[in-house]
Formats: sequence, C-alpha cells, structure tokens
Amino acid sequence: MPELMNKYTGLFCPKVLALVLGLTLSLVQLSGISTGDYRTKWGGTWETVSLWQTYNGTAWVDATALPPTPFSNTITSSHYISLNSPFNLVGSGQVIINNQLQVRSGCTLEIGSYASLAFKELRVTATGVIVNNGTMTANNNNSSITIEANGTLINNSTIDTSQSNSLSFNLLSAGNLEFGKDGELTGQGSLTVGWNANIYIANPGGVDSSIALSGNKTYDRANITFNGETPQITGFSMPANVLNVVVANPAGLILSSSVNVVEEFVVNSGASLELGLSIIDKAWYGAGSFTLSSNAGITTAHPEGISSTGNTGSILVTIRRFDSYADYSFNGTTPQQTGNFVTEPDNNPEDGKVPIANLNISNPFGVTVTNPLAVASNVTVLEGTAEGSVIIVGQESKIDGLFSHNYYHSFAPNGILISNYIPYTDVSSGKPQAIKRRWDISGTFIGSKQVTFYWEPEDDNGINWSLQTPVVYHGNLALPAEAWDTNSSPRWVTTTITDLADRGMFSISGSGDGTLPVELSSFNAIPTLNNGVRLQWTTQSESGVNGYYIWRAFSANLADARMVSLLISATNTSIGGNYLFTDSDAPNGFEYWYWLQSVDYDGRASYYGPVHVKLEAVGGAPSVPFSTQLLAPYPNPFNPSVNIAYSLAKAADAQINIYNQKGQLVRKLFDGNSKAGRNTLVWNGDDANGKACGSGHYLIIMETGGQRFVQKASLVK
Repeated sequence: MPELMNKYTGLFCPKVLALVLGLTLSLVQLSGISTGDYRTKWGGTWETVSLWQTYNGTAWVDATALPPTPFSNTITSSHYISLNSPFNLVGSGQVIINNQLQVRSGCTLEIGSYASLAFKELRVTATGVIVNNGTMTANNNNSSITIEANGTLINNSTIDTSQSNSLSFNLLSAGNLEFGKDGELTGQGSLTVGWNANIYIANPGGVDSSIALSGNKTYDRANITFNGETPQITGFSMPANVLNVVVANPAGLILSSSVNVVEEFVVNSGASLELGLSIIDKAWYGAGSFTLSSNAGITTAHPEGISSTGNTGSILVTIRRFDSYADYSFNGTTPQQTGNFVTEPDNNPEDGKVPIANLNISNPFGVTVTNPLAVASNVTVLEGTAEGSVIIVGQESKIDGLFSHNYYHSFAPNGILISNYIPYTDVSSGKPQAIKRRWDISGTFIGSKQVTFYWEPEDDNGINWSLQTPVVYHGNLALPAEAWDTNSSPRWVTTTITDLADRGMFSISGSGDGTLPVELSSFNAIPTLNNGVRLQWTTQSESGVNGYYIWRAFSANLADARMVSLLISATNTSIGGNYLFTDSDAPNGFEYWYWLQSVDYDGRASYYGPVHVKLEAVGGAPSVPFSTQLLAPYPNPFNPSVNIAYSLAKAADAQINIYNQKGQLVRKLFDGNSKAGRNTLVWNGDDANGKACGSGHYLIIMETGGQRFVQKASLVK
C-alpha cells in the first residue's frame, strides 16, 4: 500500500499541479466566472448571508458578506429569492435570474446604463421599484414580469424578449409601468393590463414604440399619462377605451386615433394636444369628461372644431371644461369652424364674447369663428383666413388673411404675414365729405396686401353713392378702389396697400363726380439696355386729370420714395392713352420700386403701384427678376368673370384649380407648362360642366415645383 500511495503521490509534483491549476483557471475564465461573483445555494431572502456563495478566484466558497452595492460583477440566482433592500447594479455588472426574483416593499433595484438583468420571473410588490437604465432580457421560454398594486417598473432603456418564446407581462390593478424617452418593451410576448393600472410614457413614439410586443395586448380601463419632453404621439396601438388620460408634455402630444374615456381626459397646464381628425368620446359605461387647463393648448383639424355641448366637433364627452387662459388652434384642410365652445372663467359674460388666450389659424380653406372671441394675447393666421367676430388685445399678432367683424375690414391671404398686427375702428371720423367710420391699423409687412373695408349704411354721412364712387385714403394718400359695392349692407370697398406707415389711418370718401379720374389698365417697369428704366402705363379713360408724376424708392415703401419726373400732361380722353417715361438716373446694381401718381385739376392725388425692377451690376442687358407667386384676383368680388394673374421664377409645370367652400374641386383652370414671368387666366364663373356657379367664396389654388399658393375670390350675383 505505501508503494501504491507513493506511486500516485508522485503524479502531483509541482509542475503537474501548476498545469492542473492553469487548466482550472482557463475553464473558469471560459465560463465567465470572475473573482467576486456571487451565486445562490438555496432560496430565501436576499439579505441572508448563508444562502450566498462567492468566487474567490479559484473556487466557490461560502460568502461571509452580502453582495455589495453598488455591484459590478455577476450574480446568478437559480432559486426563488426576494430582495428587501436597495441594490444598485453598475458598470458591466449583471444579474441572472433562473428562477424568480421578487422585489419587495420599499426596495429599489436599479440597473445601470451598461449593466444587464436576465430573468425567468420578476415580481414587483407594493412600493417595490425596478429601474432599468441598461438591458433586461427574458432568458426562458416561460418568462414573466408581474407588477402588483403600487409596485413600479421604470424602463428607461430596453426590455428584450426576443430570446424567449413568449413573455407574459402582467400589470395588475393599481400597478405602475413607466417608460422613459428611450424606454421600450420589444420582442415576443403578451401584455395584460388590469383596471386602474397606471402607464406613463415619455417615448416620442407613444404606445407603439413603448409596448412593441408581438402578442396580444389586453387593457382593462387603464390610466395613461404622456409626459415626454419632445414632440410625442399617442400611437395607433393605444387602447380605444381608457379610464383616464393625462397630457403632461410641454412639447405637444398628437392623438393618433380616437379614444373613449370612462372618467377624464386632462391636458395639464403648460402642455398641448393636437387632435387632428381624431375624436375624444365617452365610453359606453362612463360619462367621461375633458379638461383643458390654464396655459395649455388644443389644436383640431375637425371641420366642426370643438364644442361645449352636443354631439359635434372633436370633443364629445359629457362634461367639457375649456379654460379662458388656454390657446386654441385650428389647422384643418377643409373649410372649418371654431365651434360652439365656451370657456371659464368668463369675467365679462355680458359682452357675449368667449375669452381665450391665443387664437392660431393654419387652414388654406379658412376658418369661421362660430362664437365671438375675445383674444387676450394674439391672433396668428399663418395660412388661410379667420372670419368672424374677434377682438384682439395682444400686440404681437401675426396674420395672413383675416375678416374681423369687430374691426370692419378683411385682408385677403397671399402668404405675406403682417406682424405686430393691431386693429382698431370707430365711427368718430371728423373728416369732411367722408363716411363716419375710420380705421387705425398697425403692423409691418414686406410686399402688398389686398384689404377690404366695410361700413354700415348709417355710416354714409350723407354721401350719395348713386352719384359717387368710394376712394380709400391712407392718411392723405388716395388709393384706387379695385372693387366696391355701395348698395349692399354692409357696404364695402377693396384696395391694395404696401405698408401700414403713419399708424395706418384709413378713411373713405366719395369721388365727387361719380367717376374715377383715371381708370388704369397697365403700369410696367422695363430695364433699358443702357443705364435706366423705362416706365409704361396705359389708361382706359381719363377725366379731369392734370397729369402724372413718377416716384422711385429703394424699397416697397412709398414713404421712402422721391419724385423722379416732371409733370407728364394727361390726354383726358374717354378712350384713355399710352404713356412712356424713361428714368435715366437709375444706376445698375440696384433694385427699384416705382409708383405712378395721377394729379387732378382740383389737386387730388392718387397713386398706383409699386412695380419692381432689378438692374444688373455689370455688363449685359438688365433683366427683370421674377418670383413664383399667385397674385390677388381682380376684380374681387367679381361678376361675371375674374382675372387670375400668376408669375413663375422660371418656366415650369403648374396647376391652377378652383375649389368651393367645402373643398370640392369646381374647375381645373390650367394644367401644363407655363413660361417664366407673369401670366394671366380668366375664370368666367362656371364649373367643369359649363354650369354657372352660385354666389359665394371660392379658393384659387396654384401648385408648382412642390409649392402651394392660395387666393380667395368672391362671386356676387
């Protein structure tokens, strides 16, 4: 026997021991085990030291201390275990749960940005919390996550179930599931959400991006809060029936699809909701309510807008609360109305106007203000026209088209915005031989705007319109009337302005003899081959005109212009005349704006223009720069035909169509390639079948080169 023992003992010489130890360490390294790793011996409470083993570099030994926190190594649990104290997994640390891990009350398990948790079963009990900033992976074909009442899972990163046949995710009643902006639950599996469970979503993609499991998703009237900080959507997989919805996103939330509410849909202060054509309705088993809080915003594209009562508009729940200090926006793509909504509080209910903070319009087909509005701050009309009774208090309003019944004037939309728009009107005009109403309109814009002024018959101030025609005065500057009706109620006249200088004081007088001194048919500026610009104009008729002057400026503001001609005598014939003047003192390399001034024998002056020309800086023949735009139709209102002028920066394909107020195509006016420069079409007021159209507003829409231009024309019969 001693010999035998010596025989085998001799095998364990130092060299052999070193080889065996090296092989053992290599196997340990290949298995992913590192010094300081932990594993369970049996199930129980995490905080029980005796259930843990730790790897000391050569072997697994009984632990003498709990896994430290924060922890950056690997923990493997093959038994049921419950965590009762906070634990923080950091670095590249990982926890592998091959059985069940239960996070108990008052305890938080946090997974760091580069750490991971692989699990078979997870359960979060009341007031327990799991925070995932790294990666959670289902590692078993029957994996599950259960969040009990008042338990919370905060997922700021990824929970991936693609390695599992199926994950069962159970959010029990009153449980909490939170998704950060990058939080997502992806892969294979099903979701069951209990009654009154709470889901918080900051992911920009809403429910679609946060809960992307491939299996069935069952919701039993949950509460959903959208609390992102960047623009966000609810997602098309949002449940159709919810208990409550809270919008808490200051960057805005879009409702992707209609939703039915059992209790309440709330837009918090500072947040905003865009409805599109979606509808918020009550669930069949609940009354449902909607609250738009102070300093919140709502946007709708619904043709009927929003309403406080009735089965109409975007909000159809039983109780609807709209705050007076909220913003209301309308961005439909068909004719739209604001809707029959009221707000609270209303500090002056006797005036019959609904108080709101801001009104925003972006609808090429126009928005009709259903109930009179008192806008505390600003009106912004970026596209189309707001038409109705609107009082504006703010001083930063920005409008394109507006027809305010309160201010008795309208601007036709043409894409040029008037900033810092402040309107005012009264019937205290002391100007002799003028109507009683006057207008004070402030604002700034570059270009030209067509404006129509309205007044009541009792404002005529004794003017006999059967003998006279209206003349619009901008301060002391007479503007030509492009269209008018002095027999209607209200009466109106349309002209074009290029600025709102001198506070934009406007008044209307009679012409004195029933005819305008000059009826102008054209006014053009053409660069010459030499240094200069040739001005040409043609009149259809003249009466009592002394002559003409040419004014020139470096901007589109007449106030900056100077006279560049002597008096050019008028012919004063009923058949009109052709005129020519060359401005030879216009150096190359500049842009110029020209006006034509007509002066009557009685001293009254009228201005026409401006026309724009640009002279090249060096050599060659100067050229007129063209811009792509749809010009204001003329006359407007019209009967029986209207001239539609447009210009193109270069030859291009263009479409010009006529639509009615319902957004229906009435007539394809032009479809083809058009030359650069100014072009003119005529619409005779008939539809595609040659049938005469009825009175009303029509939209003229030009599309070319991916751009869209809109003008509005009124047919009056």
